[in-house]
Order: sequence, then C-alpha cells, then structure tokens
Amino acid sequence: KRVSCEFCGKVFNHTGDLNKHRRKHTGERPYPCPQCHKQFSHASNLIRHQKIHSGETPHQCPTCARRFSRKDKMVNHMKNSHRGTSIRVRKLKVSCEFCGKVFNHTGDLNKHRRRHTGEHPYPCPQCHKRFSHVSNLLRHQKIHSGETLHQCATCARKFSRKDKMVNHIKNSRSKKRKTRIRKLKVSCEFCGKVFNHTGDLNKHRRRHTGEHPYPCPQCHKRFSHASNLIRHQKIHSGETLHQCATCARTFSRKDNIVKHIE
Repeated sequence: KRVSCEFCGKVFNHTGDLNKHRRKHTGERPYPCPQCHKQFSHASNLIRHQKIHSGETPHQCPTCARRFSRKDKMVNHMKNSHRGTSIRVRKLKVSCEFCGKVFNHTGDLNKHRRRHTGEHPYPCPQCHKRFSHVSNLLRHQKIHSGETLHQCATCARKFSRKDKMVNHIKNSRSKKRKTRIRKLKVSCEFCGKVFNHTGDLNKHRRRHTGEHPYPCPQCHKRFSHASNLIRHQKIHSGETLHQCATCARTFSRKDNIVKHIE
C-alpha cells in the first residue's frame, strides 16, 4: 500500500510524506511569510525564517553560548555572569541562528543568512530576476549586454560578438590560427564551461541565472527545462503515482495497484 515519487521512484508509507518529498522536484512553496511574502516548501523553514523579522537570538555569548535578541542584552549578560573573563566587548561576534556559524560583522552575517532564507534583494532592472548578492547581479547583467559570450578556442580570449572573435582568429599570428570556424565554441560567462552549441549554453546558463521559461498551464509553476515541466504535469494527470512494492510497476490509481497485488 505504499506510494512512490513519480520523479525519482522513492517509496513512502504515507501520502503526506510523499507530498513533502515531491516539493524537491516541483519547487512548490505553499507556506508564505505573512510579513515579506517569501514562500517556503516546509512549515519548519517558514518558522526559522520568521526569526529574522522578530530579531530572535542573533547574538550569542561566546562563553556559555546563550543567545540574545539584542547585542546590549548580551553585553549585560556577560558583565553580570562572566565577570572573570577577559573577553573584550568590541570583539564580540554574531552567529547565524540557523546553522550557528559565527561572524565578526553583522554585514557578513546578513549576506550569509540569505542562504537559509532565500532572500534575493537585488533585482535586475531589465528582466526583474532577483539575486542574493550584488556580485551575482553584475554577472547576470552580462547576459543582457552580450559581454564575453564567445571564446577563442586557441587562446581563450573572450568577445562580445562572434564576428569579432572570427576577425581575431583570422588576424592572429598563432600557429593554430587555421582552426575551423565551424568548430568554434561558446563558453559560460559564469563558470567557464565550454559548449559546442549556443542552445546547450543557454540551457546550462539557467543554473546560474535561475531562469524558468516553461510555465505549467494548470498551476503556473515555472521550470528551467521542458523535460522538468513534462514530469511535473504528471502530478496533475495522476500518472504513475502508485508503485508496487514487489515488482516496481507503477499505476495512476490506488485501486488499480490493489487489484494488481491481489
């Protein structure tokens, strides 16, 4: 009587556990924050996120690890509880309330915290995609400007336009300047990975930009690749939801799998 994930085949005893697991594949985030409207896949993630708005326990005593909502409260605690310590107040650190990592400066903590909260405060003025750090936004904007899209296969120099790269190869004094134009490759401006075709580069680039150009016509969730959308649509159709624990055959309805087992 188990149910299995139609994306990866993992088997669960309860439909509720399957629903939670499925969000890893679908990207569904049914729990919105009432203050900033960010959405989360699990209620526990929302609860942790809300500590940011409440300011709960971002400051940790370096002696006893007790946490406080404000730095002055922690300082008073240290003065009253740890008088024998030689810790200087100006060197007190702040720690992440999610994973406990310690930082010297609140600014560094704020940047780190976005890994847990999913906050993306830097929008692209052209396509309105949002990023967690300014540096990520700057790299993303190179896509719109076309900067450094084409790379010379001989010397790795990058060019904004293919014709400029072709002229560079023709005029180069390199021994390998006879490289055939049809074999010229394009590279990812984020990680440097090289591709033979621009289409493959475009698909790969979505890992960096977060672009999801394929919307589901039923629930409007968006996906980075058409294949992901097709798999997602099986949820709406109910296709292959239930799996036989004996032979791994899948069924769209629970009564069908019951008959199969019997």
